[in-house]
Amino acid sequence: PSYSLFKPLSPTNPSTVLVKRLPDGETLLAHPLHHLNTESHPHAPELLRRGAGVAASNILNHENLVNVHQYLTSHVLHGTTSTEGVDLLWDWCDAGTLQDVFNAYPSPLPTDSTSEDGHLPESLVWHVGLGMLRALQWLHEGIREEYDVVPAPEPRNDPYGCVRADRRTTTLGEDDWLPVLHRDIRPGNIHLQQPRGFETYGLAKLGGFEKAWVSGTVSKESGTPLVGPMPPRDVTKEDAGAGTLTVLRERLAAWRSLGRRMMPREERPYTVGSELFALGAVLYRMMTGRELASGDECEVCGCFHVIADHGRDYHECQHVDCPFEDVVVERLFGRLEYTSGLKDLVIRLLGVDRSEKVSANGMLGNCWDSYKWWAEQTDEGLLFRDIYNDIWIRWRNDERRKRAIRVATRDVEDLEE
Repeated sequence: PSYSLFKPLSPTNPSTVLVKRLPDGETLLAHPLHHLNTESHPHAPELLRRGAGVAASNILNHENLVNVHQYLTSHVLHGTTSTEGVDLLWDWCDAGTLQDVFNAYPSPLPTDSTSEDGHLPESLVWHVGLGMLRALQWLHEGIREEYDVVPAPEPRNDPYGCVRADRRTTTLGEDDWLPVLHRDIRPGNIHLQQPRGFETYGLAKLGGFEKAWVSGTVSKESGTPLVGPMPPRDVTKEDAGAGTLTVLRERLAAWRSLGRRMMPREERPYTVGSELFALGAVLYRMMTGRELASGDECEVCGCFHVIADHGRDYHECQHVDCPFEDVVVERLFGRLEYTSGLKDLVIRLLGVDRSEKVSANGMLGNCWDSYKWWAEQTDEGLLFRDIYNDIWIRWRNDERRKRAIRVATRDVEDLEE
């Protein structure tokens, strides 16, 4: 009774429908679970029967993740349909993905990086970067970001403005949190929503968890670095380099001593730094329009194109048919007009590949002052409205309505007297 059928997503896919949640009018995506391919996911039906969906919804429960909301039985949702099974309710990301944004802006900046223009607006780069850091902070550490929203000082000419206190650095993660590595951070898995209020952009949400890896140790346990196997290129295949936590940690130690050229790809460790590097590559593409090669060997020519330390382990690529450019992290961006704080964030992200001694929470804390400076001191930043501005506006409008109701009620009582 809390949901109503809105419409099928498309005429060619009538079983996947949009559903409206009645209490607040939010539109959600209802996706049938009977579509699961039991050959590629043989354990899925049994796991669902045991209630794995409830556990998944507890993890996929963050404003910057594509959330699982609830199960609905098919006959409730589809009326007279004879389909058996259940439907899973997801966030409806009605603005597409970041890959769709790239497809709409096909022309990258020149490879010499002498242009002073950026590829996408700095406001969008900050919005996606901070949103994904919050999502990874939740997946890796179980920390949900909290902020204080306070009214702007009077007088203020901007009716939509507010002042945010610093993010609460005392927020702690869950003591028994089992860290999750996403292992597939790319533009097609960064979903976007339309604005719900006065904010400039709707929420950016991380989705696509087919390759996610849940660690076997709690995040608070000392001396246990978060490490997983390299993700398979095909989601239907098992992790080729999977092993026990002891094996994975031994590979991490070997990586530190041997380096990337001496280990097969499937045996290399995948860490928090790997996730942050992948996010840095996404932001790099947003700023330049050019796709960044991976931190591993190039699949086209076999060279290493991303160099964190120019003085070590660097051999310039001589293959004229390779589509990727060599990138020295410390020399990124040239004269691009983005603020130095945003450039520094991307340089930091691209410099921590494979490292287990970094965190999304730490990265978020390091860049927060730079973001605040951009939002308060630049023309584009002053025009930017995020979700916290919108929260303040809604609260203020609610207070005004309540005050008007109190005044009207008092006037009616006076007339009656």
